[in-house]
Amino acid sequence: MKIFKLFLLVTLLFLIAGNSDTIAAEQVLTANQQSILDKLANQEEITPEEKALLLEWNILEPSTPRTPGRDGHGGPDEYGYRWEDSDEEGTDLEYNWIEINEIGTAVALRDDETTGRIDIGFPFPFYNDGYRYGDYENFRICSNGYISFTSNRREWDHRNQEFPSGQYPKCAIVPLWIDLDPGREENIYYWTNEDNNMLVVEWDNVPLLDWDFYHPNGCGDGEEIGPKKFQLILHADGTIIFQYHEENCPTDQGVVGIQDRRGEMGLTVASNEEYLHAGLAVRIGFNFGEINGTISSSVDDSPIEGATVTLSNNAVTETDENG
Repeated sequence: MKIFKLFLLVTLLFLIAGNSDTIAAEQVLTANQQSILDKLANQEEITPEEKALLLEWNILEPSTPRTPGRDGHGGPDEYGYRWEDSDEEGTDLEYNWIEINEIGTAVALRDDETTGRIDIGFPFPFYNDGYRYGDYENFRICSNGYISFTSNRREWDHRNQEFPSGQYPKCAIVPLWIDLDPGREENIYYWTNEDNNMLVVEWDNVPLLDWDFYHPNGCGDGEEIGPKKFQLILHADGTIIFQYHEENCPTDQGVVGIQDRRGEMGLTVASNEEYLHAGLAVRIGFNFGEINGTISSSVDDSPIEGATVTLSNNAVTETDENG
C-alpha cells in the first residue's frame, strides 16, 4: 500500500508542476484510486465499475511468474491431499476429455459473477473437519474458473496468489483461476452422470477479459488472448480431476489448486507460471495407483474373503478369496 501511495503522490506532484489547471480533477481521481485500493487491501469486494477503473489506471503490481521446470506431482498438504499430472513418469493418469456442451446444463454468466447453488447429485467429501461441514451436496460456479461449496465471492485477481492463502476463493476447487469474461453467453456447463457418482463442470472456450496486463505477460503484441477450454471432474470417492483442452495464450497466467473453507489448508499445482498445456490432466486425492496387500486371520494367518477395506479417501473395496 505504501508503494501505491508513493506512486500517487509522485503523480500528483508531477501534475502540479506541469499543469495546474488539472490539479482539482486529479486530486479527486487520486482519492478514488486510494479508496478502491484500500478495499482490495481489506479483501472487500469491488464493483465491476471499480474494477474497470483499476484496469484503466494500470496501477496494480504485476504477477511474478515462477521459475519454469518443475515436478509433475506435489503435496501432501496438512489434510493429506496430493496431486499428480498425466506427464508424471509412471502415473496411471491419462487425459480423457468428457465433452458435455451438448448434454450438460448451460450457465450464462457475466464478467465476475457466480451462480446460485447447484446440486452435485451425490455427497462430495472435501476437507471434512467434523465440526460444522460434512460432505457437500451443492456448489456454485464462478465465471473466473473455479467452484466453491460455501462462498459466492467473485474473485478475479489471481496475480501473486497461491494456496493456502487465507484469502478467497475459499472452500474452492480451482482448475484455472484467471480473469474470464463469459459475456452472458451459454459457455459454461455442468453435468452429473446417470449413476450419480461423477460431476463435470466445463468452461467451454470462455474468453478472457482483454486487459493490458495479459499482453506483456504471456501474449505478444497483436496476439489474441484466450479463449480457455478446460474442465473439472468430481468423483464420489473424493477424487478431483482437472483437464485442459486448449493451449491459448497466456499460458503462464492463472492459479490451479484447492483450498479449504478457512484458507488454512490447500494445494497449489501451478501459480502464474508456464505449466498448463493442451492434453494435460491433473488428479488431486489421497492414494494414487494400486494398493496391494492381504487381509489375514490372526488365528491361523489364512486369507479372509469378503473383508471391507476403507481407504483414507473414503474409497471402499472388498477382499476376494485370496484376502
